[in-house]
Amino acid sequence: MGKKSSDEDKTTLAEAFINFQLQVKRKEIQECQEEVSQLETKKQRYTELREQLKEEQLGHIKVLRKQAKEQESKLEQREVVNKEQVEQALQQNLELVRSQEKELAELRAEVSRLEEEVLVLHAERHIRQEYKMTGSQEHQQQIQHLEAELAQMQKGFQEMADNIQRSLDVTFNEIDKKTVHLIDEKKQLATEMAIKHLDKHSRQEIKENEWLKRELAIYTREVSITALAVQQLEEENLEHMSQLFERRLEDLQISRNVFLTQAAGLGPSDSTVQETVMKSNALKSEKKLSHAPNTTDGVSSSPVPPLHPATEAWRAQKQAKELERDETSGRCSEAAYRPTEDPLQDLSVLLYGSQTYLQGDMHLGPLEMKLLTVVGQALPLHPVPSETPGSEGSSSAPEDWPLTARIIHKRFK
Repeated sequence: MGKKSSDEDKTTLAEAFINFQLQVKRKEIQECQEEVSQLETKKQRYTELREQLKEEQLGHIKVLRKQAKEQESKLEQREVVNKEQVEQALQQNLELVRSQEKELAELRAEVSRLEEEVLVLHAERHIRQEYKMTGSQEHQQQIQHLEAELAQMQKGFQEMADNIQRSLDVTFNEIDKKTVHLIDEKKQLATEMAIKHLDKHSRQEIKENEWLKRELAIYTREVSITALAVQQLEEENLEHMSQLFERRLEDLQISRNVFLTQAAGLGPSDSTVQETVMKSNALKSEKKLSHAPNTTDGVSSSPVPPLHPATEAWRAQKQAKELERDETSGRCSEAAYRPTEDPLQDLSVLLYGSQTYLQGDMHLGPLEMKLLTVVGQALPLHPVPSETPGSEGSSSAPEDWPLTARIIHKRFK
């Protein structure tokens, strides 16, 4: 039963849908029929209107033909020339000639007026040329003067602006410095307040850290001072060594003739030789003092004391024998310093002299040079740094906070 009822419902729905479509189609057909009837009525009306327009067109054509015929008749009548028309043409020509003459007179007047204007413009041109030659220079000078004043005023204003800018920069710098100073003070106060709230062990470590920083600054300053002192001492030692080498080389440059005259008593007397030698030594010493740098307190020039006359005679005889031995070989004493094949041997001979001449106690008396002697004196390497009384903890730091292995390990860990 249920299936039959459902089939009936389906058929009824299909029939209803078909009926609805039929109604729609019927309605559309009816509308189409109405439109067809309307179109037929319009067609009939348009055909009637067309016939009416044709009739009107035919009437207009007839009227136009009639008008054309009338115009043709009028033109035929105008072809006949009348006496009146000729007189009118002559009158018109006369009037035209008179008007042309009048215009010509006006043009002549205009030309004369333009010539007068040209003369006026020539006069103005002449005046402007004179101004260009004379007056423009004065005005140019005035303009230059005004421009110079303007440049000077601009320069003054620029200087004022620069001064104001500099003062502004100085003020800004002062404000920045004060700001930095206040910030540092606030930081210091904040640090002190924070330190107050720390325990004893942490405060002790902070104090030890500050003490180490101060000691490090002191040690770096001492190291720099010591390095400068060492550098100065090295320079002084080099100067002293150069002076010693120069003295040694000058001691070696003693001629053979001077030895012979001093040892054998030949030539001038001892007093004259002594005076000449002393003068030469004085001149050499003055030159050395003028060119050489100032010596330190530890270096002084000390003359060798004169020896006994017997020892002097013995040494003179010994030197005479050695010089005679050199004469027998056909060479003078200066040949001992002639360069050999070995450069090291030449350098040793120049620096240290012949060992045979220096084995004994050689003393030349007035010919002897004044040698330098070095006297040592024990001094500290650097002065003890003076501690400022204002620095907190600098004097009592080693006693209050001694360095221990634990502090150094924690510092450099």
